[in-house]
Amino acid sequence: MGLGPRFEHLGDGMKQSLNGRGRKPFHADDWVPPNVRDMVVPRRPEPLAVRSLRIGELLLIEALGELDGRTVARLTGALHEPRGVTGMVLDLSELVLLDPIAAKSLKAEHRRLQAEGKGMALLCPPGEVRRVLELAGVTDVVPAFADPDAALDAASGRR
Repeated sequence: MGLGPRFEHLGDGMKQSLNGRGRKPFHADDWVPPNVRDMVVPRRPEPLAVRSLRIGELLLIEALGELDGRTVARLTGALHEPRGVTGMVLDLSELVLLDPIAAKSLKAEHRRLQAEGKGMALLCPPGEVRRVLELAGVTDVVPAFADPDAALDAASGRR
């Protein structure tokens, strides 16, 4: 069963040029997707920014954005970098998201720092992030403060 006499000529056009100049007619199978490099895709901001500041023998590490399973390595990398510091204050006051997996990794980092003889304190005001820290049991192990001076004192061992 064919297309009928009315449409039979369409099949012939695929083999011959329709316009006499050697061009084939367009066919859906000839479509090629645009190159991904040519597309303009708006850049999404980094989900986590980490900044650090050394204050004498203390290191202040500030985390901004979302701390979760995808971004926790960036923060733990910053905790591994410093040499010659006696304590660290991890400022979580600018986090908008903290998941329990990342919170538990903070407990592991605290244990590692304690084994190296270094102190660690969290600067985290009351709110959702603090609640996740409490539910994950982080605040039972790592001292957490809403006051920056108290966190600095605790990390330096003056508490």
